[in-house]
Amino acid sequence: MEFLAKKLTVTTILLCLVVTACVTLGGQEVVTRSKEKAPDWASRNEGKLYGENSNIQFLAIKKKQNDLALGIKSTQLAALDGSRKAMNIKVYSELESLASNEKIILSNVTELDTAVRNVVQKKHAEYARVNDIYFEQIKDVDQEENVRDFYDIFVLVNLNQSSLVDIYQDLSAQLRGSNLPDLRQLGAAIKPDNIPQLSH
Repeated sequence: MEFLAKKLTVTTILLCLVVTACVTLGGQEVVTRSKEKAPDWASRNEGKLYGENSNIQFLAIKKKQNDLALGIKSTQLAALDGSRKAMNIKVYSELESLASNEKIILSNVTELDTAVRNVVQKKHAEYARVNDIYFEQIKDVDQEENVRDFYDIFVLVNLNQSSLVDIYQDLSAQLRGSNLPDLRQLGAAIKPDNIPQLSH
């Protein structure tokens, strides 16, 4: 993951910067963009999983970064870590709902939580990739006319929807091998026709 972040950092800094006409935002101006215009995905709410056709996407944003290279690397790592945590929450919540629908009373949520974290971590490392990066250079002028430049950085992480299938299949196998009857029952209840997909 760190190698990927470093590689993408170098690649991104070599992007052709697009110098824009000054766009005044209060006391701020956008003086440079990494693309001709901001991509649609950069306007989404950050920190959420989105379904996009056959993909799962996650946006992380870091604003007012003084150093572009360090800011890009930091935002990439935040996006990868945030998407993994969001996947943990989603999968655990779906399994709780499945248990409720199947009338399964969970006796040891700690073991279930550990299983989810381990499987998601493994599959996330396998599937998650930084898909796109966008940044803007901002010139900030305060009331005393002090000027400073900083960067707002946007990073999009992408996973294929098939990663969810792999996660639930692995969890099904792991839970069916549990010493706890309720977790074995939950593992058996995970089937291809009840694996949720993310929609828009």
